[in-house]
Amino acid sequence: MNFYGRIQVYTPLESNNILLNGWIIYQAIASRLLGRSGYYQSGGAFGFRDQLQDTLCLKYFEPEILKNQIICHSKHQFLEGDVEHWWHEETRKRYKNKILR
Repeated sequence: MNFYGRIQVYTPLESNNILLNGWIIYQAIASRLLGRSGYYQSGGAFGFRDQLQDTLCLKYFEPEILKNQIICHSKHQFLEGDVEHWWHEETRKRYKNKILR
């Protein structure tokens, strides 16, 4: 993914420029989406609201990631409108010839 330089923000504070022009986007992808670790999400689960909010910052940088995240999360919404708030992906790993689910 090469999204650096797509949008550049310039503020009087260089530290803000560093954060806004790369570091925050990297953090959203690396720790929140791929690592699924954060203050309220340290168990490696997908968090419905948290990850959708974190992915929103990618709208102008990598919209395909945002789209895929919305599709992934919509699979965990019930007909009544409520959602499964946390989940782990199906791994289909075997343990002593039994499939763990």
